[in-house]
Amino acid sequence: MEEENRIEAQVENIVVDAKDELDDVDIMGKEEEVESAKTTEAEMDDIVDDGGVAVVDNNDKELEEQTKSLIKEETLTEEEFVSEPMLSHSQNSNDNNTIQTSSSSNVAATTTITSTTRTSAPISTSVAPDLSTIVSEPFFMKNERSKEIFERWRNETAHLSIARTIASTIFLLQENIHSFTVRPIRSNKILVALESSFLNLVKTETQAFDVAKSTHQYDLAPELPYNGFRSLLKAFQQSLEKMHEALVECKGSKDSLFFNADGVHSTLDNYGVSMLSAWWVIFTSASRLHNEVLMGKRYFSKPSEGKISQDILRVSRFADVTPFYGSCAAFHLPDVIASTMRVILIAMCGFKSQFHNVKKQNFVMKNVTSALEAVKYAINPEDHSHQLVAQLRARSIPFVKAFWNLTDSTFARNMPKMTGPSLQINSVRYIKAQCLIHQGPYGPVTVIPDVVSDLLYKNLQQRTDEEKEAGEEEPLKSFYSTILFGYVQKLEACTTKEKLKQQSIVVKKEVDAFRKQHALTSVEYETLSRTLFYLHNSMSKYLKLKALQAQPGDITIIGNGSTTMKSSTQRNEFIREASPSIFSNATSPTTSFPNQSQSSTSSTSEFEEDTPNLAEAKVLGRLQRVRLGSTVDLSSSSVEEVGATRFGSIKTRLISYKRREGQVEGKQGGLPKSDWLIFHIHGGGFIANSSQSHEVYLRSWAKSFEYPIFSIDYALAPEHPYPRPVQECFFAYVWALNNAETLGWTGEKVLVTGDSAGGNLTVALTLRCIVEGIRLPTAIMPIYPALNINMEISPSRMLTMFDVLLCQGALETCLAAYSNQSVDSLDKVEHTEMLMCPVLAPDDFLKKLPFTTVVALAFDPLLDDSLEFVKRLRELNVAHNFQVLDDVPHGFLNFKDVARETVAAHKVVLKLLKNIFDSC
Repeated sequence: MEEENRIEAQVENIVVDAKDELDDVDIMGKEEEVESAKTTEAEMDDIVDDGGVAVVDNNDKELEEQTKSLIKEETLTEEEFVSEPMLSHSQNSNDNNTIQTSSSSNVAATTTITSTTRTSAPISTSVAPDLSTIVSEPFFMKNERSKEIFERWRNETAHLSIARTIASTIFLLQENIHSFTVRPIRSNKILVALESSFLNLVKTETQAFDVAKSTHQYDLAPELPYNGFRSLLKAFQQSLEKMHEALVECKGSKDSLFFNADGVHSTLDNYGVSMLSAWWVIFTSASRLHNEVLMGKRYFSKPSEGKISQDILRVSRFADVTPFYGSCAAFHLPDVIASTMRVILIAMCGFKSQFHNVKKQNFVMKNVTSALEAVKYAINPEDHSHQLVAQLRARSIPFVKAFWNLTDSTFARNMPKMTGPSLQINSVRYIKAQCLIHQGPYGPVTVIPDVVSDLLYKNLQQRTDEEKEAGEEEPLKSFYSTILFGYVQKLEACTTKEKLKQQSIVVKKEVDAFRKQHALTSVEYETLSRTLFYLHNSMSKYLKLKALQAQPGDITIIGNGSTTMKSSTQRNEFIREASPSIFSNATSPTTSFPNQSQSSTSSTSEFEEDTPNLAEAKVLGRLQRVRLGSTVDLSSSSVEEVGATRFGSIKTRLISYKRREGQVEGKQGGLPKSDWLIFHIHGGGFIANSSQSHEVYLRSWAKSFEYPIFSIDYALAPEHPYPRPVQECFFAYVWALNNAETLGWTGEKVLVTGDSAGGNLTVALTLRCIVEGIRLPTAIMPIYPALNINMEISPSRMLTMFDVLLCQGALETCLAAYSNQSVDSLDKVEHTEMLMCPVLAPDDFLKKLPFTTVVALAFDPLLDDSLEFVKRLRELNVAHNFQVLDDVPHGFLNFKDVARETVAAHKVVLKLLKNIFDSC
């Protein structure tokens, strides 16, 4: 007995010595260290004995034999390891006392595992790293597995870092399984989690390896090793490194009195059991996507192409992704950013409760209930992640729109004022919808505005108590804007004046029927009639000009409503004739559509004037405030911000760090006019946010370059789907070119830029300028843009399965809202319009783009949108710059000060902007 105790004590001393050196050697170092660490076959023979037991360099053979006899042997064959089924989260433990807690410690971005040896030559890190720990016979077999995995990845892929992580994680899993088998602790739940994690990792590694072999086929160039498959592998590596840390802690402090068994089990259960099961599903789908669909030749696949694409889309929509939205949320991002993303999920849980709370509670009780739901998720995120995922997958446009618009709350809007630089100019301006004459590169171009901002905003929604008591009409609702948009499309589709007249008669009957059915209020009926009256006149003038196209050399139609006139007499005659009848404030607000008996020879007599349905002065006054064409004086600096767009106008924001000439009417002085103007289009999935919510980084841009920034608050979906946002951005851009002096700009150079949805509108605006013959921007800079609005499958879009801000449900919500269709029909409809999907634009248009700088993100589900777009630019030899940023999420500009990584990424964007300003 004493002899056994002595031997056991010696063994423990050896293990302690091994652990001391374990901290000094990094087996996850660089590839050069791997090559230099290879041992010769003779040296390995000195280390490994005939029995297959790895020991330290110790001459005590007697101790070795005695140690073997004391350690219980428990072996598993190769077939047993592979043939075991994938364990799900629900199968991993029978211990009802398992406690799951959110991880309170952050894991470093790069986790290392160390090994030690006492031989003269270092041991190769491609084999089992910790050869200094005495284990039983199964260890050698497990060591061979780690070695085989590393060698296979090193020989057939270029992902050495991932190979090290997988091999070392498998080794640590095996070592801990053996340790807990030989010397179990008070509960077997950790052992069960270890065994389940090992089996899941073995299966997942096979699928990940199949994907890793093909990643290089999707790189734009060897110097640009970025694509969706690489991003999936990198995220997979990050999850393994989180588990790796728990395994190291488990191995090193298992016998300590302070060993946190519950914390280690929770980490293993989350990252090893549940998450590895989800990763197996992801990589299985990714492998099929490459091998059977894309085959290295393209980035996107339509669900209509076949069953495989449909199956992959179903996986993205319905696979169990709850492990990615619990305490491990945003695991693939740096710690500080991940913590911020988890705070957003906590806020979403609280907001979800308030959003769906239909009980009649006062303001205080609703907020208390919301706070309690948020606290419940924060305390136990795993138990509430199912509800969160269900909400995200509900694809509710109102919910996503309302939650994202929290960035426009009073508190969020004022944060940049407190944390960002002060601005001398930060004013809201409204662009009136009236004809513009633009001096384009090919001559003067008349830009007739599309119907602008069809909704009625807060100026009608804020009714007084007296109005409510008097039975005042309700404000316009979304049904109004929906039917108006449909009528606009019908009238704009008319190709002759006769068809326009017939269509107008049909529309009038429908509008009258809606009024009789009380589907439209009196206010809505009057406003709808007025708007369609203006549109009818606009189309009538457009068709008249189109008829004149037969006269060569005089008028050329470019696009919808835009003309190039070589005859200044005809151009002036058109402006005098068109402008007053279309946009005059004196036009009767109660005009209606023509009857069948009326003649179509006169542009204004086509409409009969009916007696107003509402003669009250208040209602007529209200209509005056909402008629098409705002009465706001754009040059006046006294325009107060009202928080909502005026009906029939486009809301914009002028930002300038220092006041320049012309920016404030009637006020002399200031810096000379700037050579550059930054024309900015905000993101928000086409459904949310504003220019003010993006002041977080716009203030920094204004200070860094001291150029004026003109940001556009375009109309948002779903009330204003495509093409409304493109139309408004285009019209605002032409207005800016024509009114440079009021912006403190010389009119010389202009950069158009936008993030996310704004990146789409940036490219779409430029393409429309090409079509309409408008002066092109000097340069454009789409930042993590959404350039393909179709519901298609791509490697990077598989990141939506664990992305916090742009999950699959949110992506489909935005695409459906902007394309004006239901979410259920997304995979059945293909959109080919280049202004909706700029990535599909014909070569003749893309090759005319100005200098283009594209900023993409490695962990962005929209990465492949940028890769496909840049690929086409390279093929067409379009001057461009392409930058991919690591370790930051989609929308990082709005979190630019959260972490070191976001600060560094924002500095890269500033450098790209400076490069544009210096070189263009």
